[in-house]
Amino acid sequence: MSNLSRKINKNIFTLGFVSLLTDISSEMIFSILPVFMSSVLMIDKSIIGLIEGLAESAASISKLFSAKLERVFKSKKKTILLGYGLSTLVKPLFVFATVWWQILIIRFLDRVGKGIRGPARDAMIADYSNSKNRGISFGFHRMMDTIGAVIGPVFAFLILSLYVKNFNLVFLFSFVPALVALLIIFFFVNEKKIFVIKKESKFIDLEDRNYKFFVFSSSIFALGNMSFAFLLIRIQELGLPIAFVPLAYVLLNISYSFFAIPFGRLADKIGRIKTLSLAFSLFSITFLSFYLFKDVWLAILLLVVYGAATAGVETTQRIIASEIVPRDKRTKAIGLYQGITGLLLLPASLIAGFLWSSFGAEVAFCFSAFTSAIAVILITVFLNFKK
Repeated sequence: MSNLSRKINKNIFTLGFVSLLTDISSEMIFSILPVFMSSVLMIDKSIIGLIEGLAESAASISKLFSAKLERVFKSKKKTILLGYGLSTLVKPLFVFATVWWQILIIRFLDRVGKGIRGPARDAMIADYSNSKNRGISFGFHRMMDTIGAVIGPVFAFLILSLYVKNFNLVFLFSFVPALVALLIIFFFVNEKKIFVIKKESKFIDLEDRNYKFFVFSSSIFALGNMSFAFLLIRIQELGLPIAFVPLAYVLLNISYSFFAIPFGRLADKIGRIKTLSLAFSLFSITFLSFYLFKDVWLAILLLVVYGAATAGVETTQRIIASEIVPRDKRTKAIGLYQGITGLLLLPASLIAGFLWSSFGAEVAFCFSAFTSAIAVILITVFLNFKK
């Protein structure tokens, strides 16, 4: 960590700890929510796919407005505070949910908060880094974010083990770390002076060929990247006890946090495109293996590969989005790419839910493996990005 501190700005460290606390809160809920919906509220898997798709689409649409809010507030920090604040306030409301549409509304508001804060925060990370350490800076943030996603499900597991199936207790406890994260942002996060954008076209950056192919390739991948709520449900169906589902989620996030910085270093060393192609390939292999094999222990092992692939994709895509446009357009470029690809999570979840319900889990995983492979070809052949 001392070596990292010499390479990473202290503001990025602070944002990393904010994400750690926020993900402890969020993942306490998310690690049990699929099981809560399917086993307690008895929600059909197609409806779960609808909820997840609409919630993530809400996050995606709100990302498109992150840059606008930044200009209104004349501040990245205030935009980040608004996003984290909204997500924090709605978390305790899960206690009162008894039907699927209530879950949908709460998830919707939580994801809107996530969408608002994400592009502004990622742009701030890019502002406080440079081309030589941007990979490791984003990798560090992804690592801290995911360490929180490791700790959160452990807390959920302990609560469910001590207080059998007391989901409401998990929902209530999740509020505490989210509130602490909000206070850290307010008191300890600083920001550089905002760049004034005098005039910009309505769809700025999309006229650039590299940006266009980057978004297109990422969109093809997103279309087949089913919510990993389906992976948790699959592992439960293969024989994993409900109380241990959060621990499977912990394993996935341990893998993510372990590989985030190595993928960042790799992107700094061999280039962004080669690293992203490798990550897409790992996704394809993982989904293909879920299609071919039905052993619960192998499925758990595949979560490790899935976690590594997720670390690679999310770290490298953020780096590319922050570097492929001029510095003063980072928030909009990041928000636009994340918004477009994120909107595809709705059809992705609906497709996965439909294929799963109609033809079986194997067909859903086969479709995801195919789209990931197509993304590898597109990103490798058509994107001409030298960094």
